[in-house]
Amino acid sequence: MKIAKLLQLHSAAAAANSLADNFGDGFLCQNNRIFSNIRKHNILNSYRFSTERNDFYLSLPLSQLENILTSKCVPYSDNVSVLQSLESKYPAVTDWDDIVDNLKRNFLFHESCHAVARSEASLSDTASQKSQVLQMLLEESYANTCELLGVIDAVETGHQIFYEINSYTSLFDQRAHIKNALQEVGAQRLFLFIMLNYLHSNFLYDKLLEVEISRIFKLADIEISNNKKLKHLSQICFTLDERFKYKTTSFYMRLHGLKMTKGDLLKFDFMAIIENNKEVQSYLNRIAAIAVSEIAPR
Repeated sequence: MKIAKLLQLHSAAAAANSLADNFGDGFLCQNNRIFSNIRKHNILNSYRFSTERNDFYLSLPLSQLENILTSKCVPYSDNVSVLQSLESKYPAVTDWDDIVDNLKRNFLFHESCHAVARSEASLSDTASQKSQVLQMLLEESYANTCELLGVIDAVETGHQIFYEINSYTSLFDQRAHIKNALQEVGAQRLFLFIMLNYLHSNFLYDKLLEVEISRIFKLADIEISNNKKLKHLSQICFTLDERFKYKTTSFYMRLHGLKMTKGDLLKFDFMAIIENNKEVQSYLNRIAAIAVSEIAPR
C-alpha cells in the first residue's frame, strides 16, 4: 500500500481527542472500538499525550511506566511529519513495505490501557506485597487483552497497518476465532475470560490445568460447555514472548521493591483473592466494560 494513500486515510480521520502527529491515530479513534474506548477514558481521567522529548522513555520505556501513570502523561514520537516530508519530495514512490521495519512505532495504546486499569484500581498502593503484585499483573493483562481483542475491527489493510504501528501485538489471523467467541459468549464475558488467561500467563504459568480453567469460566460467568470453543483463544494467551515475560516481570517488580521469585509467583493463589473479594470482581467487570463498551458482533 502506498504511503500517499495511508497519509490520505490518516489526514481524513481527524477524530476528536486524536493525535495528528501519531500515524493512524485518528483513524483508529474513529474505526477501532476498543482503541476509541480507551482514549475516551484517558481523556475523562485527565491523561495527556506529549511529544516533548523524553530521553528516559526513549532509552528504556519499561522503567518509565510508573512515571507515566503518576504524571498522567503518555509520551510518544511524531512519526507523521517524516512521512509527509518523504511523500512531498518523492510523490507516490514509497510503499508501506519499504518503511514498515524502520518507522518509529508508538505504543501509547498499550500504555493507555495501563492508565485505564490504574485509574480504576481497587487495590491500594499501601496494600500487601501480594496485592501490589496482583494489581501490577492485572494492569499488564488488561493491556494484553485490549490489544488482542482490538484486532476484531481491523478488517481493511489500512486499518491493520495503523493498528500494527500502534500496538505491541497485532494477531490479525485470530479475528475469526475472536468473532466466533464474541458471538457465543458476549463481549464482556469474553474480555474477562481472556484477561484471566493472560493473568495466569503473566504469573508465569506455561499452561492451565482443568481445575484452573474451570475457575476462570466461573469468574467470567461462562458455561463450561463452551470450553472447547474458547480453548484456542486461551492458548494464545500463553504465547507471550517467554524471555520478555520473565525478565520484564522480574525487573518491574524489583523497581517497586517487590521480592517474588518465579516459584513465589507460581505458588501465589491470586485467583482466591479474586474469587473471595467482591470489590476486585467489580473492578475487573468495570475495566472490562470500559474496553468493550458498545461492542457487539459485526
